[in-house]
Amino acid sequence: LKYGTTYFWQIIANDGVNNAVYSATNKFTTTNTPLNRFHYVQNNNGKFTLVSNNLENNSLFTLFENAWRPRKSNNANLIAYLKNVSGNIHIFTSKLDGSAEFQVTKIPVGGFNAKELDFSWNQSGTELIYGNFDKLYKVNKDGTGTTLIYTAPSGEFITECDWSYDGAKIALKTNNISGYNSNIRIIDMVGNVISTVI
Repeated sequence: LKYGTTYFWQIIANDGVNNAVYSATNKFTTTNTPLNRFHYVQNNNGKFTLVSNNLENNSLFTLFENAWRPRKSNNANLIAYLKNVSGNIHIFTSKLDGSAEFQVTKIPVGGFNAKELDFSWNQSGTELIYGNFDKLYKVNKDGTGTTLIYTAPSGEFITECDWSYDGAKIALKTNNISGYNSNIRIIDMVGNVISTVI
């Protein structure tokens, strides 16, 4: 059953000989969707399931199958997450109860290992950044305005990224196709490398 939904039911008795007898139509409404604070992933026999729960662990419900890496934006009042669609990984958003699911990216998220990939909201909750192998893209939460920000050096894949609070800098973790030879770099919003941390 879904939260916040009215269901109608009726009993029909039929013995195959006489006319069917219908009971009165009845209804019930389920409780509203809990406003859970936590959104996380469970590994159910190798299948990632995005769930929602509260602090007391008594309000668990499934949001999406085959989805992982939830990132909540308090300002947008949305969660963003990765989801596999026909073999490509894309960023989706939804309301906190799982309704109004929306595919944000047209260019997929990609890298050396799908389980390691990450993305980031900006502070205002209007844009997201993500890696597609050696390229870093910025996209509006409504799926418009996809912009290439940075291209990593040859042989490096962008695995993780994070936006600074003021929106002026981005931290990137890159690695090779095997997941080794990692670098952490700080870039500005036009793709200039400000510093290499490690």
